[in-house]
Amino acid sequence: MKRLVGGACALVVALAFAGCENDSSGLNVGPRDISANPGELEFGLLHTDTTASQTVTLKNAGGDDLHVFEMAISPDVELYRIAGTSPAVAAPFTLASGDTVDVEIRFQPTNPGGDAMTLVVESDDPDEGLFEVPLGGTGFKEQTDVIEQGTQYSADILFVV
Repeated sequence: MKRLVGGACALVVALAFAGCENDSSGLNVGPRDISANPGELEFGLLHTDTTASQTVTLKNAGGDDLHVFEMAISPDVELYRIAGTSPAVAAPFTLASGDTVDVEIRFQPTNPGGDAMTLVVESDDPDEGLFEVPLGGTGFKEQTDVIEQGTQYSADILFVV
């Protein structure tokens, strides 16, 4: 106790949770904290006439409610898209401490070649306001067409083993 002007008394207690993820009881404490499992989605080789889906789980690993304002694929190209969530939510939404949401991502390549994009999640996480999950995949298209031009022949052939 410390005597202040006018005869009043004050008791000062300071608590700091800086950098804490959970206390001895296993409960989450501290600020909201977004995480993803897996940390990236790799679709591998995919024929241009097909579609593949994978799921990433977003989690609030902090102690306070996490507010998700928006989820988008960047750059905004239709090769990847957010196909849905489980439980079904639409941004903006809130994840309480320890809660998760599964986000289904679909990849449909339109041309041969590698296509790297990012799932961007905008939230009120104090150190990761724009959280990114890398997305990768490669489209291929078999070409066995032989074109005759005069006496020259050419062929583009892709073998996938």
